[in-house]
Amino acid sequence: MTGADLFYRGDKISARLTASTTQTAVFFGGKRVAVNGAAFVPDRLGSNAAGKFFPYGEDRGTPIANDQVKYATYTRDSATGLDYAEQRYYSNQFGRFMTADQYVASSGAKAPQSWNRYTYVLGDPINFKDPTGRFECGDDEDFEACDDDGGGGGGGGFCGVGFHFDPAAGDCEPDGGEPQPQPPQPSAPTCSDWTCMPAAFSRAVQALTLDPDCLNLFGSANSRANGWNPVNVLTDIVYGSNSHGSVSFSNLGSSGGAAVTSPSGRFGISGLITNKVTITINEYTDPTGALAYWNAGYAGVNAELLLHELAHAYTLLRGSGGFNGTRFISDAKLDSLIQADCFPGGLN
Repeated sequence: MTGADLFYRGDKISARLTASTTQTAVFFGGKRVAVNGAAFVPDRLGSNAAGKFFPYGEDRGTPIANDQVKYATYTRDSATGLDYAEQRYYSNQFGRFMTADQYVASSGAKAPQSWNRYTYVLGDPINFKDPTGRFECGDDEDFEACDDDGGGGGGGGFCGVGFHFDPAAGDCEPDGGEPQPQPPQPSAPTCSDWTCMPAAFSRAVQALTLDPDCLNLFGSANSRANGWNPVNVLTDIVYGSNSHGSVSFSNLGSSGGAAVTSPSGRFGISGLITNKVTITINEYTDPTGALAYWNAGYAGVNAELLLHELAHAYTLLRGSGGFNGTRFISDAKLDSLIQADCFPGGLN
């Protein structure tokens, strides 16, 4: 805005505002890449890398000018100091939105942090952003719902690996039994249910023991040193005292995926966090032989399934340290990480 004039029209005061374009932004692939001819460089949360900010967006040090993108994709208004988040305004001073979240799917019954309709990214501004003012999400590589018009939701993202927010149920529900069955491989032994377990378990433990990259996917160095070594956790769930959970077998059918991990213990105050899980492995056998479920007996495929479900368990179990440092990760990327870091030579 470059000027404003006040004048009388009858008995009323009218205003005439004059405005001019002061900023031209260039976008490529939906991303802001330049402003007024200069390259725009964002950090991983979308903040303007030319500025410095405290975790909730307050300027740190010498601030860059307002009326441009500053913190976590938001344009900061110089008149109010508020950040524009499309659906509502955010106050970086208070670390809260100025109006309640009207997006129903961003609240989950098992995510108490989401019940506060003014909170910003469930209180974790270091790892998450909320570009639209509707739900928190991670960086675009791990959680593409950041740029989605409908998916996700604060409750959805908070549900964790292998879960999604179901608006009809108003709660977190399993994704439908991931990972998906793998194509069959040659030389499968004949086994079923528990008789397939020794070979798969041995291969999974071998991967965790011999490959530091595989071990480091599960929890942190601190959590692993304090009772959460994944070898011990997997052993407890499969063969041990079941203090962290248990394994069961059930015919989930052709649409049930290879396995499902779900919380089975009491819930903590941090949302969908539990003290026990149940890993249900699908007993279904593909009559065409096109897909290898558990009872096809391929030790490598079954070992990958065990570690995939162990990743789900680390997301759900309180105190485990989480999986790969994040709660948000697609099943495809989860499979890719496990196969690359735990089975670099393949699943044969």
